[in-house]
Parts: sequence; C-alpha cells; structure tokens
Amino acid sequence: MTSRNNTLRVACLLGLAGLIAVTGCEKKKPPPPPPPPVIVRPPPPKVEVEALLQELKSDARVQFAEAAAPTDRTLAEGAIRLADAIARGDSAALRKMLDRGGQHILDELVNTAEWADETAKIEAVRIAQMQPLGGGSIVTTAIQEPGGAYVLNWTAAQVGDGIVFSPLTAASGTKPRASDWDTANVLFSVQDTKGLENVSPEEVQKALEEAGVGSEPGSNPMRKNTPGGPITIPNPGGGSPGGG
Repeated sequence: MTSRNNTLRVACLLGLAGLIAVTGCEKKKPPPPPPPPVIVRPPPPKVEVEALLQELKSDARVQFAEAAAPTDRTLAEGAIRLADAIARGDSAALRKMLDRGGQHILDELVNTAEWADETAKIEAVRIAQMQPLGGGSIVTTAIQEPGGAYVLNWTAAQVGDGIVFSPLTAASGTKPRASDWDTANVLFSVQDTKGLENVSPEEVQKALEEAGVGSEPGSNPMRKNTPGGPITIPNPGGGSPGGG
C-alpha cells in the first residue's frame, strides 16, 4: 500500500512539475504600444501691424485694425502700401498696385479731378477687415472723412513678390468712425455668404454681373454718397494683373 501511495505521490508531483514547466514557458503577449501623441501645432503668429506701420514709414493717417492682422507679411505690407497711397493721394503709387480694371477707374478719377478732391478730405484710411477669398483675400479699407466713414473693398492676390489689388464693390452707407467698420458687414449683398474662402474671384465676378453691377472691367462706375458728396467708386476689376 505504501508503495502505491508513493507512486501516486510521485505521479502527482511530476504532473504538477509538468504543469509548472508548461505554464512557465508560455510567453506573455506584450501590451499594445501607446497611441502616438497628438501634436497640436499652434497657428502661425499674426503680423505685428503696428511695428510694420512704423517700419514702412506709412502716413500717420494709416491705421490697421489689430483683429484684421494677417499671418502673411507680404499681404500685410501690400495692404499698408495701398492704404498709404490712398491717404497721401498718390495716384502713381496706387496705380502700380492695381490690375487693369482698377487702373482704368483710377485714371478716370484722376482725369476728372475727383481723385484730388476726395483724397484731400481724408482724415484716416483704416485697414478694417481681411477675409479669405479663394487663393487670395478681400481687404477692406475704411475711409474717414469729416462727418463719417465709408468703405472700399479690394481683392488681393499675390503676383510674384508683391500683391495686386482689384477694386470690388462694397457695402453702401457711412458710419461715424472708420473703426466702426471693423466688425460691420462690408460685403455687397450677393457676396454675403458663408464659406467665402471657397468662393473663387470668378464666381464673385459672375454674381456681380448677374446683379447688373459692372459687367466689364472699369465699366459703369458706381456712385457712393459720402459726407463730402457723391464720389465714383470702383467696380469689380478684371484683366491681367499689373498691366499698363
């Protein structure tokens, strides 16, 4: 009996040892690797427009709304130079920045003396807003005159190392101060849509034409009532950028 019990005890011990050996040889699966860290890249910094105004030695009447500051220095410089030329009444400097349609309208204003008459009244030119448009932007300049301020819109597109501007119809009416236009609706009604960054300049032009506004570059200039009387404002421009 003792021999049989010993045999059973040995068998149990051997079986237990085998179980330990088997379980000891099993490799545990490594835990799954942690997910890659989510990298949140900060947005590019906006241009310090006040410093840039000083650097470019712009006219003291040129203002740049801080909320409108872009991240693109070239665009900011172009907008400041545009506003500076308007504030100084420098038609030659402004002409170099415009497309053919804009140049045509500017020439008409200069030839009829409206350019000199109206720029002489300017108290401030404020870059009030910038909005994306296709591959470019809409730049809104608010013109302060005695008694009120009105806006002029421009499409801005980079050509080479600079910016070419094309006059674009803007909202009508005036506000007491140029800064009042910083948050106001400055777009013509047919352009007042969400997702404007997905709208091409050609689509904007087509919408304006369908609304009966300037079917050809430089044609049928619009009139705007300002505190100083009616003035001619640009239609949507066209033609090749920077042409003569």
